[in-house]
Amino acid sequence: MDPRRRRAATAPRTPAAGALTAGGRRSTPTASPAAPARPQPTPTPAPVPVPATGALVSITFDDGLANQYDNARPVLAQNGFPATFYLISGAINSGSYMSTAQARAMQSAGHELGSHTATHANLTQISADQRNTELAGSKASLEAQFGTIRSLAYPYGAHDST
Repeated sequence: MDPRRRRAATAPRTPAAGALTAGGRRSTPTASPAAPARPQPTPTPAPVPVPATGALVSITFDDGLANQYDNARPVLAQNGFPATFYLISGAINSGSYMSTAQARAMQSAGHELGSHTATHANLTQISADQRNTELAGSKASLEAQFGTIRSLAYPYGAHDST
């Protein structure tokens, strides 16, 4: 027999409150032993604010789409947030992409312009020569129109050791 069951079977029984005992008396309820108090969790202290000492968040937009100019620009301006717009140099002034004038207006408003390559090619899937053309060509084209370009966003976030 399971030892836990044996103990339970041999434990003295307490009659239910109001039941008749062997002597014909009504039983009186007895206080059950108090359950041990559970330790209370220690409250987590409130976070301590850290003074801002510089940029803590970067807001970025890839591709240089015209709807970023139409939709993001007013919201960024209203809230005083600068952002970086990564432009596909070969797409400027075409289709649904920003025009040169729109990109210049973003730059004049305090936003950074960066390179997102010349054609949005996946840099991990093209030759070394094509990769150099994508990177150097985009940087040169953007710098001719907007001045110094300091940052690059890899298309698709794809990169490798080359």
